[in-house]
Amino acid sequence: MMAMYLILNPVIVFFISLVSAGVPRTDVTVSGISSGGAMATQLHIGYSKDISGCGVVAGPPYYCAGSGLTTAVCMTGPALYIFVSNLEYKVKYYASNDYIDDPSNIVGDPVYIFSGKYDKVAYPGVVKLNAELYQRLNATVKTNFNMPANHGFATESFGASCSSLNLANYINNCNFNLAYDMLNHLYGGSLIQPTPHAKTPLLGQMLMFDQEAFMSFPDNVGQEKITQSALSKWIQNNMYLYTPGDWEWSPSGLFNLVMPNELSNKKSITTRRSSASFDDEGFIYFPSACANGKKCSIHVALHGCQQGKQFAGDVFATKAGYLEIAELNDIIVIFPQVRKSLMLPINPMGCWDWWGYSEVYYATQKAPQMRGVKSMIDTPLSQFIREKCHVQFPITFEPTQIAPYPRSLSFLINNFYRHYVKIIVDVLLPIVQLSAEKLLRRSLPHILAEDSFRKIVNLYHPLNVSTEFRWIPIIGPKGTTFSIRLAAGL
Repeated sequence: MMAMYLILNPVIVFFISLVSAGVPRTDVTVSGISSGGAMATQLHIGYSKDISGCGVVAGPPYYCAGSGLTTAVCMTGPALYIFVSNLEYKVKYYASNDYIDDPSNIVGDPVYIFSGKYDKVAYPGVVKLNAELYQRLNATVKTNFNMPANHGFATESFGASCSSLNLANYINNCNFNLAYDMLNHLYGGSLIQPTPHAKTPLLGQMLMFDQEAFMSFPDNVGQEKITQSALSKWIQNNMYLYTPGDWEWSPSGLFNLVMPNELSNKKSITTRRSSASFDDEGFIYFPSACANGKKCSIHVALHGCQQGKQFAGDVFATKAGYLEIAELNDIIVIFPQVRKSLMLPINPMGCWDWWGYSEVYYATQKAPQMRGVKSMIDTPLSQFIREKCHVQFPITFEPTQIAPYPRSLSFLINNFYRHYVKIIVDVLLPIVQLSAEKLLRRSLPHILAEDSFRKIVNLYHPLNVSTEFRWIPIIGPKGTTFSIRLAAGL
């Protein structure tokens, strides 16, 4: 029997409650390989008040190229040309001028340094200087310098042979879980380890996000008074459906709210993704527990040169071993992406800026890449809305056509899924009403919903006949709409 379909045309009003519930700052760590390792140290030293640990895989030490040496020396040595005392002086100088946080924050921070014995791209002698600098800053350093590995990220079972230079994606099969060894140190030594040579089910959400939202962010906006009307206007003008492209995951029905460039009189940061060599999108993984409401730690994993999305797709994000550890230990992992640029800035291999191609103060809080990644970490929603503050704004859509409908809907703020975004739905067409049992525990309009909108809800016919419906946003020439499909005829 052919199913009956009915297009309803009610106006649906979503009252989105922005509720701040940010991740504790003591749970933010960073890591990276090669140029990503250099950027990881820059982020950790630059924002040591907020970032509590750092992993460096085959990367040069902080500010090496800026100290007057060539990038060649900072990669292949000789290491005796690099004076760690000069690098330490620069850290203290920048801190005294408020270009970076006070390095006293680094005391006791866990730091992990890895260098393969056969690495001919970033010589072990140079990489080891990271350990010397961090020891001077009184960090808790763990090193791994004895593996017969080439320049790449060591995994348990994926990649080229351990001693070869894998130009395809710089991931090497060394029968060793480097991601676990590193993150376990950064998180206190008590992480759950994935079962060796077994597949860990990834039950969370692997998404791409638009990085441009983080490239133009107002200074100190969290200290400014943001009016309800400004946020309301922004929400009504900026909700759109996020489409991830032809990647192997498909987060259908995903809404993406992009925070405005400027909501106050403060001057907006002019950093744009093009001038900072940022790619259009980055990746982020939300473990299943985090997607279902648990507060989780944040880790930022930075790819190396010729290893970003433009060169190797999602291989670093999905195959280096981060996701399995994240799922088992409730760690949100952000994978920012940079791309190559043959014009200004000159960055032909898609490297993170560790020598100054984007900014002379590339290793400080003034640098565009530093600020961009930091704004991703900072979960901008918590900068706009104070803790435990409920603010509601109406969004109105009108369904126009039939479409396939997913069973769940996720809302994102600044391209991040947040479990504390709650939704109230009012169906304004008199003959249709939402079931209070399925979505709301209180059916009064404009009252904060106690359940997230992540399930099928019921519509009621005037004769009190209930039926399931599914829905999805649709982008069209007249803006964003959505449709309702009844699962059974009335």
